[in-house]
Amino acid sequence: MLLRSTRSSSASIVHRLTNLISQSSIVVSRSRPFSSTPLGSAFVPSRAVRRYRFETAYAFKGKPDSPTFFSRGTDGLTSSPAHGSSTDQGLDSDPSSSVSDQALDQSTFTRPDWRDRSATPRLQQGLDAHHPAMVWRDAVWSRSPCGAPGHDWFFVQEVQRPTDALEGSSSSASAKKDLVIGVADGVGGWIDLGVDPSLFAQTLMWFCRQEVAQNGHKDPLRVIQNAYAALSQEKGVLAGSSTACVVSFDAEAGNVRAANLGDSTFLLLRRKQPTSPTPAPTTSPSLPSPPTSENIDISSLLTHKVVYLQASQTHFFNAPKQLSKRPKWMHNKHALISLPEGADLYQTVLQDGDILVLATDGFSDNVWPNELEQLVALVQEHEHELSPFGSNEDSAKDAGPNKVPMTFAQGLANACVNFANTCAFKENKISPFEVEARRYGYKDLRGGKIDDVCVVVVVVKKE
Repeated sequence: MLLRSTRSSSASIVHRLTNLISQSSIVVSRSRPFSSTPLGSAFVPSRAVRRYRFETAYAFKGKPDSPTFFSRGTDGLTSSPAHGSSTDQGLDSDPSSSVSDQALDQSTFTRPDWRDRSATPRLQQGLDAHHPAMVWRDAVWSRSPCGAPGHDWFFVQEVQRPTDALEGSSSSASAKKDLVIGVADGVGGWIDLGVDPSLFAQTLMWFCRQEVAQNGHKDPLRVIQNAYAALSQEKGVLAGSSTACVVSFDAEAGNVRAANLGDSTFLLLRRKQPTSPTPAPTTSPSLPSPPTSENIDISSLLTHKVVYLQASQTHFFNAPKQLSKRPKWMHNKHALISLPEGADLYQTVLQDGDILVLATDGFSDNVWPNELEQLVALVQEHEHELSPFGSNEDSAKDAGPNKVPMTFAQGLANACVNFANTCAFKENKISPFEVEARRYGYKDLRGGKIDDVCVVVVVVKKE
């Protein structure tokens, strides 16, 4: 498979990468046979010092007609702040769950107008606009480029290790900070009952974040269990359901643990082992010309390989396992009810250079694992262009002192979301969603699946 490279300085790196793959492989791309590996048996005790840091970024994009912030841009993609903070809040929460003055300052962001959209039904919100969960959501959403998260939401929370204060500041500020991330996908069927499907997912992620930030819990299953229990007692959330996937990273030992309920997923990519170069021939009368930038074999650029793919949990086709809250008047005879204890668990030991991509099914239903490997390679190939300065000294002078280079993690998160969105609207692509539909006898579902997409990327770096 050949990809044609372009160096147009005016096109953004994200759109260029999306076009590179979509033009060459979107019609014929198929995944190699892939199955989730068993639960990892290797696990390093926390006392075994390895010390890692984690470069983190997120991006999301809702499907058409999702509510948006009207005061922002027009590309529809929401991503991490330009300063590259590895947490979602960008503002600190104190232990009492109060929100900082910056978050409450209405001049810093514009709340979405949920109810003034004539094309959508009037949905119940339940929670007051000044509830900490809603202020947190709006602050995260508004300070990024314009975006519509739809029914998906997420959290990213660092945890300072207690040993940091004792060991001084010999390491970087981000070193020895554990990390917990999560995504949730609100079940859209609730909209028919006048219930906002996003509210359950957003509030669940809020309570997950609070479990980590305030209570210091880092076990993914326990985080989901306690968050679900708190949500069940929250009177402002009348009803709803969502999937849940939480992943934790140990910065000292390099362990990763995960709990997944539903059809969100995460993929772990690991650096490919270098292959021995082919010995040069003694004579080369008619050797082919080396590939140029106009004709690049992407397979030669692949640097990472997907070594683990979290399998989906479903009751039947397109019906994921889900945490639910139902009003008393609703009969539960045919309800799809799952509990946190039904989550799939995973653990393994990280290596330097590992990349973990956590995503909702808007990504996994449209993008094959081998396409993600290509995205990683192409982002790395164009990594120097992720900086707003690029390689042009004149543009660096014009950029100003406040411009901060985009990280590799952010470039990959943006590329993942944009590529998934591109694939979703391609009727001639054989998507994972189409292949799964065929397994259940649905032969009329062709191409991608139009859905909300939420992606969190973590790049592992050993100190």
